[in-house]
Amino acid sequence: MVRTRIRVEYFYDSDTRRWDYVVPELNIVGGGGATKADAAQRAAEAIAFALGGSEPDRPGSGDVEYLPLVIG
Repeated sequence: MVRTRIRVEYFYDSDTRRWDYVVPELNIVGGGGATKADAAQRAAEAIAFALGGSEPDRPGSGDVEYLPLVIG
């Protein structure tokens, strides 16, 4: 089994009174929510979207497998 971690930085914006986040490795900057937990949920969704890809499945020349990821 291979385990890895991805860095998510949270910060509180006192002007808007909201928690925001940055995922440097994926170049994601996002607006969070009223709580840090809201921001963590939104960050997990953004990471899943970024890693999910947007290209449809198409036949290739090799074997294709999908690795399950747990985010959050």
